[in-house]
Amino acid sequence: MYRKFKQWFCVVRAKNPARLVLYTIFMINVAILLLTTLLIMIIQYCKGNETGFLLQTYKMVLMMIGAIDINDVIDQTAIWDVHMVFSAIFYLFLIFTTMISFTGALIGYLTNKISHYVEYSNAGAHPLDLSEHIVILNWNNRAAEIINDMLYKQKRELIVVLVQDGKENIETEIKDRLSDTVRKENKQLSVQYKHLPLIQRRRIISENRLRNKLTIIVRQGDIYAAERLIDISVGQAKSIIILYPGHIYCGIKNDSSNQVDKEHEDCSTVKLLMQVSEIAGNETSRNNQPIIVEINNDWTMELVQHIIQQKQKSGKSNIIAVPVNHILGDILAQVIIMPELNLVYNELFSYRGAEFFTKTTEETDEISFTEKYLAKHANALPLTVMNNNSVYTGYYIAVNLEDINTVDTETSVPYTADLNNEYQIEEKSVIILGHSSKSLALLRGLSAFDKEWRGQRTSPVLDVTVIDDETGLTQNDHYSDCPIIRKCVSAGIFDKDIICKEVSKIISNTQHNVSILILSDDTTDCDDTDRNVFTHLIYIQSVINAKLHEDPSFSRNRIDIIVELCNPKNADIIANYSISYVIISNRYISRLFNHLGEKEALYYFLTDILTYDDINGKAIGSKEVYSKRVGDFFRTMPVKVSVWQLIRAVYMASPPENKAIVIGYLSVDKQLTLFTGNQHSYSLDLKPDDSLVIFSNH
Repeated sequence: MYRKFKQWFCVVRAKNPARLVLYTIFMINVAILLLTTLLIMIIQYCKGNETGFLLQTYKMVLMMIGAIDINDVIDQTAIWDVHMVFSAIFYLFLIFTTMISFTGALIGYLTNKISHYVEYSNAGAHPLDLSEHIVILNWNNRAAEIINDMLYKQKRELIVVLVQDGKENIETEIKDRLSDTVRKENKQLSVQYKHLPLIQRRRIISENRLRNKLTIIVRQGDIYAAERLIDISVGQAKSIIILYPGHIYCGIKNDSSNQVDKEHEDCSTVKLLMQVSEIAGNETSRNNQPIIVEINNDWTMELVQHIIQQKQKSGKSNIIAVPVNHILGDILAQVIIMPELNLVYNELFSYRGAEFFTKTTEETDEISFTEKYLAKHANALPLTVMNNNSVYTGYYIAVNLEDINTVDTETSVPYTADLNNEYQIEEKSVIILGHSSKSLALLRGLSAFDKEWRGQRTSPVLDVTVIDDETGLTQNDHYSDCPIIRKCVSAGIFDKDIICKEVSKIISNTQHNVSILILSDDTTDCDDTDRNVFTHLIYIQSVINAKLHEDPSFSRNRIDIIVELCNPKNADIIANYSISYVIISNRYISRLFNHLGEKEALYYFLTDILTYDDINGKAIGSKEVYSKRVGDFFRTMPVKVSVWQLIRAVYMASPPENKAIVIGYLSVDKQLTLFTGNQHSYSLDLKPDDSLVIFSNH
């Protein structure tokens, strides 16, 4: 018996020592209560009063909790009666013992339990019964931008982030990022309406101010454990985003010591997707659940495609593998050719202003789809129709989904446009400074564009020069498979004279427009991200200043400087430089992830329009977004017309093999207007140097 008690005591002490202490103190207090009751009964008996033990115990408990007083327990016959004195002493002893030992122990035990509960909750060990929430698995330098972009939806969203470690740092990063965005946006709003009277200004600012309506829960635990994934209700999330895990937020150091880590993280993405897809495929999980996976290389993409074939279940989950470097390379290629597209995509990819929308349609032919829509609607723009797994989906540009369904009740007089159907993109010289993980995809995009637009020309449309250090050039095999590259120049960040001399020579020897793209090396340590951008920018500015000093008639307008940044905070630092456009690459990807979580059919459309046709003599198939100068696009300049008239006139005048939809307008000073809302309500008086944003095959 003693051995069993000793064993039980050891087990309880090891598993729950706090509870053992509470039980022990409770038993001691019960023993003291019973002993005190017995002594008071003896005193009462000596005074000639007899009371049952249970009744006396009951009265003692009532007295302890204040329900009765000592007069109901002890028969007081005299103030200085010896029995009275002893009874009072025992009573006080009982009260003090109970207050100090039992009450103190109980408070301590409850405090410990509460503290344990708080720690347990902070550690993310308890399950969350959620639905209609967004789940982000893993954390890297794109994650904060994904959450930050959701601010502009101005809707209440619940976001759950599950990470292996670094919970406190991530919470701080999110808080700082969102606070900074809200502060900047509302400050800009105050400046915008500062000319209005005080009361009116405050009313407008109050109505339009940016508010943080996001609820964000960061959990830390084993991200690959099914139990942890079930705890955050992965199966009931409205979208799941699986990010590439990075030990350092801004990228993986580009040396052999980190190669093992990089391969491990590729495998981790595949492992995590397998676990998530298993849960999402359960009968109890949400239907039509999008799972968006960030892919950084072809090896991971190949494995993910195998998982999609084996694990994806129709009607339950839809796995979308996003090759971020390829997509960013395609975006950079389009922007370096037509820099104005950075403004267009910045709006269309965000939750501010016009967006891409999708809607299933019975139309299967693109021309029929477009013409029927234009005949009955004037608040949105039809783009194309695509067959996605035997479901025909129409794609539109609008401010909101309601605008797509709004029927046009107004009438306008049609207008006939005189288009230049022989329109050709002008030749351009391109200078690329530095390298990144997107370099090869960027050059492939430029090569495809050159093939599509070369036509009968004997010379390339693009003349590309790459200036990079020897390490970057060697890693990319000096771009030997890119015929549009005229020259590769080996120059490190400290080789100022070589860089400036080469840039100056290209600008002087060409009459074409020149686009200079400064890449951010996203493969470096976090502290070095965007570092080379600032140095290269200073070099380019010194070259342009020297040109202006030598020749006051030098045209600065024919040079576009495009800067890629990874960290959005660095955009403020370079704002005072004469930069044409800043591309924050991580922001593009974060916005893409958000839109795919809501409109997964958008993926097929975006990957199509961001890729130029590598035709090799074949017919041009897919459409892209172009910026075309008005004076070149029209043979006869159009008169002042409404947007409704312009859109339909251009569409009807364009040839059947290259139907064009005008989606926006760029003034000479690069102010963008996308044609959303009531197209009858505003007119355009186009000038030759203005540009139209056009969605067409060519």
